Amino acid sequence: MNAETVIANRNAPINDNNSSEFVSADHVVISCGPPGEISDLDLYYAIGLTQRIDYRDARQVVSQGEIGSNSTLTMIGESQKSLSLNKTIIKGNSLLYALYYAQYKAEGNNDFKKFADMLVEGFDVPVSNDYGADDVIGGSDVMICVASPGATDPPELTELDVIGLTQGFQLQSNMPIKQLSEMGTHASFIVAGKAEKSMSFSRILLEAKSALALLYDNSDSKRIIQDLQNSEFRVPKDIYLLFMNKDNDGADSIITLEKAVVTTVGSQNAAGDQSTVENLGLSWNKTRYNNSNGVSVNALEGDYYGIGLSNTWLDLDHRIFREQFNLMLTYCDVDNNVLCHQILNRALMSSMGVTFAAGAYTTVEGGALSWENTVTLQVAE
Repeated sequence: MNAETVIANRNAPINDNNSSEFVSADHVVISCGPPGEISDLDLYYAIGLTQRIDYRDARQVVSQGEIGSNSTLTMIGESQKSLSLNKTIIKGNSLLYALYYAQYKAEGNNDFKKFADMLVEGFDVPVSNDYGADDVIGGSDVMICVASPGATDPPELTELDVIGLTQGFQLQSNMPIKQLSEMGTHASFIVAGKAEKSMSFSRILLEAKSALALLYDNSDSKRIIQDLQNSEFRVPKDIYLLFMNKDNDGADSIITLEKAVVTTVGSQNAAGDQSTVENLGLSWNKTRYNNSNGVSVNALEGDYYGIGLSNTWLDLDHRIFREQFNLMLTYCDVDNNVLCHQILNRALMSSMGVTFAAGAYTTVEGGALSWENTVTLQVAE
């Protein structure tokens, strides 16, 4: 519709547009596949249970002048691509596992639907499996533990002492991503650096023991200690995170934060409160994954850090997260017809974070990623 026609019909939408033609979030499918695989959409799996995505592609533009005039020349820089997303975490099914599922799924595993199958079933059924409330990880499904004296490695459930009255904890992992260019082309490459990770948790202070004392002392002596200068607390400790299974009768994953060191300790008191909240911050060497029966649950068996024994992957400090994947965004119309596939080619995660809270019935993971180039596959009408 030309501008003259629009001016003459200001009470009507341009081109007779209406809200039923808007691309809604219900019709954007998020799938993951192997890196560089663009044409074979049968290799992609819809990850599901994603709550939000934010897409951004930005480039630097610099204005340059010249001596002798007021004219300017606009200079175009390289674009920087980023996307953030979050996903509800399911027992035995984390965001990182979903992103790498196409490459490392176990034989016969059906945690995620193939993208093509999902389109055939339509948009009135869940993108991934039909999960229920018992499948979602809440605060009651996660425990922070320390090993009993003389425990085996990895410890049995009977050898893990659970830290009670924990109010919640937060895990954060960041991996620096650097974008490289090459002479003679507009191509760009992303290279991952070394990932960092940290954890903080809060707990109600008990008369018997403070959180710091409880981490280091399994005896019954009363100790309220909040002093990191003590030489005792310069010794690293293994911290264990226990995640319940879908049947709620055992452990799905037992994740070890190896050689953890307490980085911060503090507490808050407020007039009128009947409790004192402690806060501890931790850093550790490596994350080691295990399950209650020692059986591999994905194709990454044989790794010393046991990532093949768990599908709950918590931080980016592992070799496979320096390998790339493809993320595909598929846009559909209201009749479930595909409009286009937008493939974020050769992506890497740059950050991951998750917060577990006491009393919460759901837990949402959040992450950000970068990729090398975007390939858009238009679908003919």
